[in-house]
Amino acid sequence: MCGRYGLEAHYGTSLGGVPLTEPFTSWNIAPTQQVPILLNRRVPRTAQGPLPDAPHRPGVHRLGASTLDTSGTYREIYRARWGLIPDWHPWDEDPNPPSLTFNARSETLFEKASYARPAVTGHCAIPTSGYYEWGVQGSTITARGTVKEHKIPQRIGPPGQYLYLAGLYAWHKINPVSAKALTGGGYEPQTGQWLLTFTILTMASPRSYTGQDGSPLLRELGHIHERMPLPLNPAAVNGQPSTLDVWLGSGRVAGTPEDSRMPTMGVSDLHDARTALEQLQHAAYPQATQWRVRQVSSRIGNIKNNDKSVLEPDTNLLTLLDSDTYAEHTTNPEGTHALGTD
Repeated sequence: MCGRYGLEAHYGTSLGGVPLTEPFTSWNIAPTQQVPILLNRRVPRTAQGPLPDAPHRPGVHRLGASTLDTSGTYREIYRARWGLIPDWHPWDEDPNPPSLTFNARSETLFEKASYARPAVTGHCAIPTSGYYEWGVQGSTITARGTVKEHKIPQRIGPPGQYLYLAGLYAWHKINPVSAKALTGGGYEPQTGQWLLTFTILTMASPRSYTGQDGSPLLRELGHIHERMPLPLNPAAVNGQPSTLDVWLGSGRVAGTPEDSRMPTMGVSDLHDARTALEQLQHAAYPQATQWRVRQVSSRIGNIKNNDKSVLEPDTNLLTLLDSDTYAEHTTNPEGTHALGTD
């Protein structure tokens, strides 16, 4: 699973080919927070030539300059809320917000009603400086005779590079019912605004992978957790296009938010999306062999701790073993247990 990650990106930094016009730094990102995501949008044929500016949508916050390619598609980076809200949720019939899904299993992506549309029309990438996972580092017997596992937080990702994760996004136009239901945690939606939400795709960790025999990093990933986020490689490999480009350009690339909310999906779009997902899954473990796992502070378990010192490992072992790190890291910013793994 992926329930925490960090991102440090300065002004002008290129994320997935898009230069940032606003810096973004958070060492402790948790579900329901607003963070940058990358997505592609189709430029209308009548607008070919000079890059047209993105249509203004109330509530939509763009963080970088669009980049246009020769196919008539331009890539943008938006601020989005972590926790996918299906665009078909019947707010008038059910005024309660659905469970926010912050992770989605890639193996069953096209079988779930919540993902049927974004799996084809809502491909996005989440830039990170690495994600956090809590690995078991021994256990002790308590006074009651029970076994207590000691979990140590670790940051995972390629050293000195950004790690891009595959995701799905969905637009929602705020109405009076959803405005009331979604208010909280620092978010105050207004009727008529657009809300962009996303989830991160996961896959099985390499516990039984044999394609890279002897890789200590893959063995370590398999030991840390049974799931891992699905990575995207921004670079071409062996003459093949980057999986970042493949994922963002596959399925049905949307136009305006209105277009992406109720898209027309064809058989070719579905086949394109399935083929792209298979390519991502096939390339994931070889890509992961280039990552590094390093211990960070148990303070990362509390979302209020958001400074660079959380990247340093604990120096007091007794403090680490006594901290209820795992219980803290499974809570969301509102303090309730996160429900978002599917």
